[in-house]
Amino acid sequence: MDKIISLTSGGVDSVLLTWGLARMSPELTFLPLYYQSKLSGAYWQREHGSNVNAWKMFRELTPNVLEPQQYGGLDIKVSRGRTEYRNQIYIDATLRLFGSDPDVVGVSLGVCPGQDTGNWIHTWSLNKEDHSPDFLVAYLRARRPGWKLWTFKDFEGAIPEIGKKSERVKLGVQLLGEDWLWASTSCQRWYLGRKPGIYSYLGEGIPAVGGCGECHSCVARFVAIVCALGYDKTPYRHDPLRARWLLQYAAEYKNVDLFIRGLPYMKDGRIVTRVLGEWMERRLVSV
Repeated sequence: MDKIISLTSGGVDSVLLTWGLARMSPELTFLPLYYQSKLSGAYWQREHGSNVNAWKMFRELTPNVLEPQQYGGLDIKVSRGRTEYRNQIYIDATLRLFGSDPDVVGVSLGVCPGQDTGNWIHTWSLNKEDHSPDFLVAYLRARRPGWKLWTFKDFEGAIPEIGKKSERVKLGVQLLGEDWLWASTSCQRWYLGRKPGIYSYLGEGIPAVGGCGECHSCVARFVAIVCALGYDKTPYRHDPLRARWLLQYAAEYKNVDLFIRGLPYMKDGRIVTRVLGEWMERRLVSV
């Protein structure tokens, strides 16, 4: 049976893409694969827990999805704060691992057209091409002409505003239920250790789910889920309403309630003025 290597992070998008594609293509076998690094122990252990929990919860629904596999190797070089070529690196690593397997027909990767998450705020750490389905399709085709890349572009027409994470959250809950959502993880605070500002989730006895509630990925997740469902039951360590990214993401989603709820916690008046001005300008243009 033809097999797809499904690159999964344990977050909302890649897990949703795997299960969605598996239901759409029961003739294909999906192998969820995720990479670990020596420098990211707790981060990857939480991703491992998210992937395995999702697989256990939905293996009867999607029997063509194999148990998630983990790979750790010195050739995976994605360091903290240097993620602009992450997807290309993972595609290259997958080719090295499975390039000689005659059953493999392609890769799935949780990127989508017009992806909003992170691009507006962290343009300094993201390469737009590395988050572009069209670019990555061409990238894989150039290195392995016989393989196909599956992305959220394969869901176009099925998800309104596919570039909005809130719409993907709605689809995920519809397909998989809420339990999967609260067990997924999107946090970027992955380092083990005791240094200031660095979290040791497992070493401190913190459950291997949820997130810090402060990094841009946690805040983007929080805002998207609240916009989709009206609440977020993810176990964050800190209140996302107090996070420095809250106003920016609330403005991006044009969510008045979240924006106002976050205002009392913002210390930098210049940021408030700038974000509020940009938000009002977009609203006036869109009306």
